[in-house]
Amino acid sequence: MSAAFAQLGAVAEFINGAAFKPEDWSESGRRIIRIQNLTDPTKPYNRTTRAVAEKLRVRPGELLVSWSATLGVFEWGGPDDALLNQHIFRVVPDERKVDKRRQDDDEVGAQALDLILSPPRTRTCSL
Repeated sequence: MSAAFAQLGAVAEFINGAAFKPEDWSESGRRIIRIQNLTDPTKPYNRTTRAVAEKLRVRPGELLVSWSATLGVFEWGGPDDALLNQHIFRVVPDERKVDKRRQDDDEVGAQALDLILSPPRTRTCSL
C-alpha cells in the first residue's frame, strides 16, 4: 500500500459557520451547533428560527472541524439536522475523490480524511 497525498481543499470543501447573535436565539427552531456542544454534548443548545443558507445545515453523520480555541474533529450524531455556528467547518468530501465506503490504494477514504484532520481522536456528538 502506497501513501497518497493531496491538499485538503482538493478532496473536500470546508464550509465555515455563521455568527449567531443572542438576538437570533429563540426557544424554538433548529439547534445551533457550537464548539461547547461538540466537546460536551450535555451542554444546552441555543436554537434559532433565523433563515440561513442551506450549506449551513448539518445532517447526522457529517464531519465537523472546530478550528478556534478547541481544535477537534467530530461527527454530528443528530438525531436531527442542526445549524453550523462560527468557528466550525462542515467538511463536505468530494465524492469523486473520497470514497465514504472504503479506503484502498487508489482512493482517499472518508475515514482517512477524518484521521488526517483529527487530533489524537475523533469524537461523536449527539443528544
